[in-house]
Amino acid sequence: MRLNIPVIDEQHQGLFELIDELGQMDVSSTRKQKVGMMLSRLIEYAHHHFQTEEKLFIINRYPDMNEHIAEHDHYEFMLRMRWKDFNNIHDDDQEALSVLIETLNRYLLTWWGQHIADKDRLYVEYIHNTDIDEE
Repeated sequence: MRLNIPVIDEQHQGLFELIDELGQMDVSSTRKQKVGMMLSRLIEYAHHHFQTEEKLFIINRYPDMNEHIAEHDHYEFMLRMRWKDFNNIHDDDQEALSVLIETLNRYLLTWWGQHIADKDRLYVEYIHNTDIDEE
């Protein structure tokens, strides 16, 4: 789903590639440490992406910026909760690790798909339809 803002589209592509990589993990042969590294990458990448978007909001004086940022904050909160869940899994509990990966993968695909289609599309429409004077 392209928004026609190259930096945002590239970042969304990168996020879906990470999510796909998570979904393809074979838990039976994947160590907990590798899953933790992937989860960390997802958290860091999303945070960087949100910073990029939020700069666009400020530059373009997006009126629904606070609502959109609240969604970002909630997403980051949810990932921190999954990080806590991850840390509570015993190193050799492959079943719990598998459930976490499957649940997280579904959540990420759903959240990002809905967020981009609904919330991101709104700010992109605003940016494309508003003539902002650069002072």
